[in-house]
Amino acid sequence: MVPGDSKNLFHAPKGPYATAELSRGTGADLYTPVRTFTLLNPVAPVDLFLTDTGHLIAFDNWHNMGYGKVAVLYRPDGSVVRAYSLEDLFSAEDLARIAPSVFSKWWRMPLNGLTFSSEGEGPKLASGQRSICIATEIKGRNLEFDLETGGFAPRAEGQCTPLRYERK
Repeated sequence: MVPGDSKNLFHAPKGPYATAELSRGTGADLYTPVRTFTLLNPVAPVDLFLTDTGHLIAFDNWHNMGYGKVAVLYRPDGSVVRAYSLEDLFSAEDLARIAPSVFSKWWRMPLNGLTFSSEGEGPKLASGQRSICIATEIKGRNLEFDLETGGFAPRAEGQCTPLRYERK
């Protein structure tokens, strides 16, 4: 991922947006470029996941979490399946319960505590995983996204297992 050059989503002129550069390992620490495409993130996604089928999902934008397109699902060719703003995901009543900070709206639980192995591998989705569950800041409310269709559904606690990283 190459960060974009729109440092302040609200006031600065927009420069190039973030770019995804996907490569395939060819052995012996060599990689072959597969495709490059522009993301809908002015700077960089806060969280980004790639499936074994090549689908990509990006959450939020660095320095402006909760503004603009907060969840974007991409096909393997880089085209957008669906892009959601908070207004697309939540009712007006739920939106009123989301706490803003100076530059962000904290709509989901943080996916922090990233752990990378000595081989440089980070957290991965399970092989064959076709949906992703995100815990929101609204008590008892999760969102499950279908990675292929781009659809989403609200889920109560226990209906889907939210992504969490474990510290090692």
